[in-house]
Amino acid sequence: MISFKSSGEGKPYWLFLHGFLESSSMWSYLSLSEIPGEKFFVDLPGHGSSPLPKSSDDPSIAAMAEEIEKTFNIHFENPIILVGHSMGGYVGLELLHRNKLSIQKLVLLNSNCWEDSDDKKKDRVRVADIAFKGKSIFINEAIPNLFYEPNLREKEIEVLKKEALELTADCIAYASLAMRTRTDFSDLVKKNADNIVFIHGAKDKLISVESISAVSNQKNLHLIENCGHMAHIEATEHVQRILSKIANFTE
Repeated sequence: MISFKSSGEGKPYWLFLHGFLESSSMWSYLSLSEIPGEKFFVDLPGHGSSPLPKSSDDPSIAAMAEEIEKTFNIHFENPIILVGHSMGGYVGLELLHRNKLSIQKLVLLNSNCWEDSDDKKKDRVRVADIAFKGKSIFINEAIPNLFYEPNLREKEIEVLKKEALELTADCIAYASLAMRTRTDFSDLVKKNADNIVFIHGAKDKLISVESISAVSNQKNLHLIENCGHMAHIEATEHVQRILSKIANFTE
């Protein structure tokens, strides 16, 4: 079963999904108690306190989505706002596609909607392999690269490294290979353009602004200057303002 925490009460209902090498604790950087509604913070399979799916020999984003459906079908009788950071956004898109949870608004925070390129797929395999051979080396290199100005975020980077190092090699490999095989949901995004919000760092080294601009509804694209792949840390107040506006609009 999926592990999760909740806070707040009333509507709207929120579901928060973290990214690769993270856990539900990532959302603690935001003052979400100031935003109305009941919020559910999930540990995705293999991360935080959630075990890998029983089908862990066949890694997929769809399997992660299925685990969430099993847990939250009984919790949500009303539409939800789903916020997914990076890999969490991939899971959010899969959930929107499967249409078993009523997603009123999907917020893609430093995330995208297309499948991996051939080169990226090769890199996912490389990461899965490195997880077993040199996990700490990979983590120490990967996490600082998520920030626009890592030298200004040394404290946060050390916290993130420590958390990532607690993940098993199996869990890191599973998530990397799951992202490798994810579905291209570009058409889904275009069909649901009014209900999908992109929050993106203009200096994100993993996902270019040009690529995001090509698939997003421009009125729902929020570009944050001087921000990398970790907008919830690098631009906390900006992200909170956007989420507050979404909450007020959907109440």
